[in-house]
Amino acid sequence: MKNVLLSFSRALGAAVVLLAASLGGPGLSTPALAAPVEASSPYWLGEFFNNATLAGRPVLLRTTRAVWFNWGRSSPGRAIVRDNFSARWSRPMDFPRGAYRFSVRADDGVRIYVDNQLIINDWRDGPARDNIAERQLDGEHLVRVEYYERADV
Repeated sequence: MKNVLLSFSRALGAAVVLLAASLGGPGLSTPALAAPVEASSPYWLGEFFNNATLAGRPVLLRTTRAVWFNWGRSSPGRAIVRDNFSARWSRPMDFPRGAYRFSVRADDGVRIYVDNQLIINDWRDGPARDNIAERQLDGEHLVRVEYYERADV
């Protein structure tokens, strides 16, 4: 299965706040470069590449309300190959002061950055697995998720 599911919550017993308003949906697509997403926007900017290394220019840009996908045996879009693709989602977010738990389930590789600081690094082939990181945050921060799919096995 090709999947990447990201959620975050206030740590220490607060209710979970999923970044998903739906299960991914088609989002808004464009093959051209788009402007960065603003902090007040509820959308993630997704960049998709026809390689597993995030190399070169993205072949597809798509905004989405969530990083919550399960492509099964298909791909994120017609312009994207079924295997050996990668994606990067980014979004500035405003966090009220507190402890936050970032949780991601993905196969194959996944990395999460907050303000260019790597907080989850599971960049390897393999079946779906869970990763968790906790951080104290306050104010606006850039969150970036990177993902690659090697092969559907």
